Amino acid sequence: MPEVNVKYMQEALVRDLIVALTDNYGNSLAEAMNIVYCSETFRMLKDERTHLYAHSPVYMFDCLEREMKYGKVYV
Repeated sequence: MPEVNVKYMQEALVRDLIVALTDNYGNSLAEAMNIVYCSETFRMLKDERTHLYAHSPVYMFDCLEREMKYGKVYV
Protein backbone atom coordinates (compact mmCIF):
# COMPACT_ATOMS: atom_id res chain seq x y z
CA MET A 1 0.00 0.00 0.00
CA PRO A 2 1.38 3.44 -0.85
CA GLU A 3 2.76 5.36 2.12
CA VAL A 4 0.42 8.28 1.46
CA ASN A 5 -2.58 5.96 1.92
CA VAL A 6 -1.18 4.60 5.18
CA LYS A 7 -0.61 8.12 6.53
CA TYR A 8 -4.16 9.13 5.57
CA MET A 9 -5.63 6.08 7.32
CA GLN A 10 -3.57 6.76 10.44
CA GLU A 11 -4.65 10.40 10.56
CA ALA A 12 -8.29 9.45 10.02
CA LEU A 13 -8.13 7.03 12.95
CA VAL A 14 -6.53 9.65 15.18
CA ARG A 15 -9.34 12.06 14.28
CA ASP A 16 -11.93 9.39 15.05
CA LEU A 17 -10.34 8.64 18.44
CA ILE A 18 -10.37 12.31 19.38
CA VAL A 19 -14.02 12.67 18.34
CA ALA A 20 -14.97 9.53 20.25
CA LEU A 21 -13.35 10.87 23.43
CA THR A 22 -15.22 14.16 23.15
CA ASP A 23 -18.53 12.42 22.38
CA ASN A 24 -18.32 9.54 24.88
CA TYR A 25 -16.48 11.14 27.79
CA GLY A 26 -17.18 14.82 27.34
CA ASN A 27 -13.50 15.70 27.06
CA SER A 28 -12.65 19.05 25.56
CA LEU A 29 -10.87 18.96 22.22
CA ALA A 30 -7.57 19.85 23.89
CA GLU A 31 -7.99 17.14 26.54
CA ALA A 32 -8.91 14.51 23.95
CA MET A 33 -5.94 15.43 21.77
CA ASN A 34 -3.62 15.22 24.76
CA ILE A 35 -4.96 11.80 25.73
CA VAL A 36 -4.59 10.41 22.21
CA TYR A 37 -1.21 11.92 21.34
CA CYS A 38 0.33 10.86 24.68
CA SER A 39 -1.01 7.30 24.52
CA GLU A 40 0.76 4.06 23.76
CA THR A 41 -2.14 3.33 21.42
CA PHE A 42 -1.11 6.32 19.31
CA ARG A 43 2.53 5.24 19.31
CA MET A 44 1.55 1.77 18.11
CA LEU A 45 -0.85 3.18 15.50
CA LYS A 46 1.90 5.35 14.02
CA ASP A 47 4.22 2.33 13.74
CA GLU A 48 3.40 1.03 10.26
CA ARG A 49 4.73 -2.42 11.14
CA THR A 50 1.74 -3.03 13.46
CA HIS A 51 -0.78 -2.50 10.64
CA LEU A 52 -3.21 -1.03 13.19
CA TYR A 53 -4.14 1.61 10.62
CA ALA A 54 -6.14 -1.12 8.87
CA HIS A 55 -8.45 -1.66 11.87
CA SER A 56 -11.78 0.01 12.47
CA PRO A 57 -12.19 3.14 14.58
CA VAL A 58 -14.33 1.13 17.02
CA TYR A 59 -11.53 -1.39 17.53
CA MET A 60 -8.94 1.35 18.01
CA PHE A 61 -11.18 3.20 20.47
CA ASP A 62 -11.58 -0.03 22.43
CA CYS A 63 -7.78 -0.31 22.58
CA LEU A 64 -7.52 3.28 23.82
CA GLU A 65 -10.23 2.75 26.44
CA ARG A 66 -8.48 -0.33 27.74
CA GLU A 67 -5.21 1.58 27.92
CA MET A 68 -6.96 4.35 29.85
CA LYS A 69 -8.57 1.85 32.22
CA TYR A 70 -5.72 -0.63 32.72
CA GLY A 71 -2.66 1.41 31.76
CA LYS A 72 -1.72 -1.07 29.06
CA VAL A 73 -2.64 -1.55 25.40
CA TYR A 74 -4.43 -4.77 24.55
CA VAL A 75 -4.46 -5.42 20.80
